[in-house]
Amino acid sequence: MASLATLNIYCLPRSFSSVHLQTRSSHLTSRAAGFFSSPLSSPHTILRRPRSGWRRSLQQGAQAKKLFSKKKRASGEGDSEKLSAPTALPTPAAIPSSVATDTPQGFTSENWWEEQADFFVNVNGAKEFDELIGEAAKDPSKIVVIDFYTRWCKSCKQLYPTLCKMAKSRPDIVFVKVSGDGNRALLKRQGVSGFPHFQIYRNHNLLTEFHILPKQKDLLVENVAFIAKHPDEDHFKLEKGRVTVAPASIIQPDVKPPSSNPAFDLNSLLYSEEDSDIKPVSPQETFDLDSLLYSTEDAGGGPLQSSADRKEANMEFAAPQWTPAAAAKINFLSKYGDLYGYDGYLDEIYDMEVGERMHADNTQHHYLDYTGASIYTNSQIKAVFKDLERHLYGNPHSANPSSSLTGEEVDMARDMVLDFFNAPPGNYHVIFTKGATAALKLVGETFPWEKEHSEFLYLRENHNSVLGIREYAHLHDTKFHNVTEDKVDAWLRTTEEVTFDNIEFSENVNFGAAPLESSTVDWASGDECDSSSLDSNSLDWGAVKEPSAESAETSDDEWWNDDDEEAMQASLVDDNHYSLFAFPAEDNFSGVKYDLSWVEKFQQRSKGFLSNKSTRWKVLVDAAAYAPTQPLDLSKTPADFVTLSFYKIFGYPTGLGALIMRTENNDILKKVFWGGGSVKLASSDTDFHILECEPSSKLEDGTIAFLDIVTLKHGFNAMKRVGGITRIQAHVRALTEYAYDSLSALKHFNGKPLLNIFGNHHLPNRHDIQGGILNFNVMDSKGDPIGYTRVQKESAAAGFHIRTGSSCNPGACYNNLHIRPKEVEQMAGFKESCGDDTEWMFVQRGGVADHPLNPDGEHAVMVSSEDEIEDVMEIIKKSKVALGHEGEVALHWEKVPLGTVRMSLGWMSTFEDVYEFVQWMKVSYVETE
Repeated sequence: MASLATLNIYCLPRSFSSVHLQTRSSHLTSRAAGFFSSPLSSPHTILRRPRSGWRRSLQQGAQAKKLFSKKKRASGEGDSEKLSAPTALPTPAAIPSSVATDTPQGFTSENWWEEQADFFVNVNGAKEFDELIGEAAKDPSKIVVIDFYTRWCKSCKQLYPTLCKMAKSRPDIVFVKVSGDGNRALLKRQGVSGFPHFQIYRNHNLLTEFHILPKQKDLLVENVAFIAKHPDEDHFKLEKGRVTVAPASIIQPDVKPPSSNPAFDLNSLLYSEEDSDIKPVSPQETFDLDSLLYSTEDAGGGPLQSSADRKEANMEFAAPQWTPAAAAKINFLSKYGDLYGYDGYLDEIYDMEVGERMHADNTQHHYLDYTGASIYTNSQIKAVFKDLERHLYGNPHSANPSSSLTGEEVDMARDMVLDFFNAPPGNYHVIFTKGATAALKLVGETFPWEKEHSEFLYLRENHNSVLGIREYAHLHDTKFHNVTEDKVDAWLRTTEEVTFDNIEFSENVNFGAAPLESSTVDWASGDECDSSSLDSNSLDWGAVKEPSAESAETSDDEWWNDDDEEAMQASLVDDNHYSLFAFPAEDNFSGVKYDLSWVEKFQQRSKGFLSNKSTRWKVLVDAAAYAPTQPLDLSKTPADFVTLSFYKIFGYPTGLGALIMRTENNDILKKVFWGGGSVKLASSDTDFHILECEPSSKLEDGTIAFLDIVTLKHGFNAMKRVGGITRIQAHVRALTEYAYDSLSALKHFNGKPLLNIFGNHHLPNRHDIQGGILNFNVMDSKGDPIGYTRVQKESAAAGFHIRTGSSCNPGACYNNLHIRPKEVEQMAGFKESCGDDTEWMFVQRGGVADHPLNPDGEHAVMVSSEDEIEDVMEIIKKSKVALGHEGEVALHWEKVPLGTVRMSLGWMSTFEDVYEFVQWMKVSYVETE
């Protein structure tokens, strides 16, 4: 049992389990191993991960601390960052009282790693690490204590007050913090396989390294003090976790500055020279997929053209054949040439990448359902299968070569997702799921709902999968309620004390509290990452235990006091209550984009929407419809949870999505079910288990879809080739505006519009508040709607790929169609499923001035076919309409469609797709007499 326990005394990321659980000798060998980074620079062409670095100049003298000034990255490459000149560290008297006083003031559980920052050097990347060790070597007696930590590691968090006390009390020692979030390459090179992990350097030499549990904090103090008392010794060893002087014959090898070590390139072991198209490359290299996947003939007899050449070629493309379509394209390009088609690149590659799939049954097809699923490119799929053909990927839970390769590729995929959303790697984690719906379900089932304090607030226009979260709120007797955009803005403009029922609204908020009695859930067997109950007396090179009484004399008691450390520990307790607000960045019905500033505004509120009870708001952003065509920058929009599906972004693979979660939320989620991969240790006989610490490891149950995950790089690369997400945004904007202007201009002979188009297309700032979706009803010359099922069948026969129905968004659909909540409930009586033939309802509305019908629809009378209206008098008898005259006068029957027609545009949409659809609508439905 002891051998099992030793595996659980520190936080171990899943990604390290197959690479770093090695013998001591292989562990030291891996110290110099190279680590490849993502071949994809961020599709946000000007956005890169922000980093900041602190360097401390190291000079002799107990009080001679100096701090290098903080500097933001000026470019995308962290290793090329130049450090600023040293500036003097403020004296303790000049340090704010919250830092300098004996009792730590304002130490909170949120952002705990930033507390007492003036006493630490923060290092980001190998370059800063090497420079720090080199600078320290100028004083051969200077000790450098390096703490490798992560923000999600509970042991790191619990041990941090001890580390702060040490850093404040020993100005002669340099204390360095290295975050494992975003420094994976450095951690691998340094052989760090778990957290918290400490390394102690002096004069280029790695004197020792070890893991420490929070309950063994005294041993950390003892070891540092022991090394400090032996300034002339360079050789130490660990005996049961305690540092002692070692004879030279058994010392660990000196570790010179890591940059001087020869690189051990794992790539060379796992990839052959022939695999250059698949092999990961450094960020400085350009990954030119064109040259790998296109022959000279494919590329038109030479390399791809520059942007300037493409612009000129784009204008020349339409000139040769003078047809109405060609003339329309020339006019279109004269207005949108700078936005459309990636400077002509789309026209150049379309037939090779997509076009051959757009011919069937002698019909030219046009794909206009990108919100349903995006289109993959041929080069993307070729690269996927070439990748799978040449490489062996194994289950990442193992430790063999194929598993190690998979682990590296999965880590690279996580980094690429963070890059795509410009999400700071320390602040966010990527949890792979089956899709956006599974990601939403994961949030709902693990959120810390409370009956008295929690609320679930969601925008009316959310997808069905977001609405499903309310069932979890319902289960925990938590109130849930939907709101409109206007109501959200109105509440956010009020003071904290004002609840929604004290605000003047034009409509009522719908909310409900669960009548069910929810059973108390036993949230399992204790702290997921607290292994205090485990026997940890034996670990080959890092096990530690409580210091013995005989060794107490080696500690520097004169510089240690537990009072402020205990106060700091007490402040780490989280006694908050949490509520959740969910909204789509862009709704999937009409493509309306919503105010992303809501995220921080909600996070700043401390009271509920329905009550004045204290609560902390967490914000979920559904990015499934937004991410494929709009840049979402999580460094500026710090959402707590972001959900997405990759097939909606670049078509392949399907069945794979992600939850992007702020690291701080790892501790508040209440995970119930656990499976293989998410549990660190479990008993079959008793209700005992310990979950993994790392968010992705803890929340990804079972073996992840690793063969799908390793192919994500090919989709991201395909997007990079067209210029990234900002160019895609511009391209889709051009087509969307052209489509709306063209479709809205279609009129019947009597001037009535052909289409009733929903959304914000008509507003002057439409490109800011409207995405690439056009949703509408087709109307006849009398102003009555034409059945959407008819449009669906006729458009399919003509080769157009569109969607009809409610688009799985009842809030947006029924609101735009003016279907009332009570009518939706009545509708269940005759509409059996989403796929049945019922597409209308005939509802009793209107009345006359003296006898208006109930405006809220509570007593509405509804039928599903015009034939049933003949029985109108029988229906009247069942209604509560007061009749003082003929019933036919009082009753006004409205024919209301139960769905709409949706066309949506994406990265591979063309002018021809939109133009041909407009022409088909004109020929098929515009009445000329």
